[in-house]
Amino acid sequence: MTHSVPAPEEALAQGLAMIVAANGRIDARELRALDELHAFKRIGVTRERFVDIARSCLADVGVHLCDRSWLCADHLTYIDALLDAVPDKK
Repeated sequence: MTHSVPAPEEALAQGLAMIVAANGRIDARELRALDELHAFKRIGVTRERFVDIARSCLADVGVHLCDRSWLCADHLTYIDALLDAVPDKK
């Protein structure tokens, strides 16, 4: 898996989307919980953009979850890179 890290303004959304997609689906309950937390506004994307990002992650991660129910080391390394790319808000 070779992914480039997105622009800093979407790095946090991409990291969260990877976590949401890690179970092999985008669960409506998870999206509702994120709605209730106003998470999309807080991470700087619209709900629709987040779902698009999560679907992209699911297409990548979901293929690998057929054999196991956890993220592989490459995916975890990518999430670390995404979180490192999130700008500090001071």
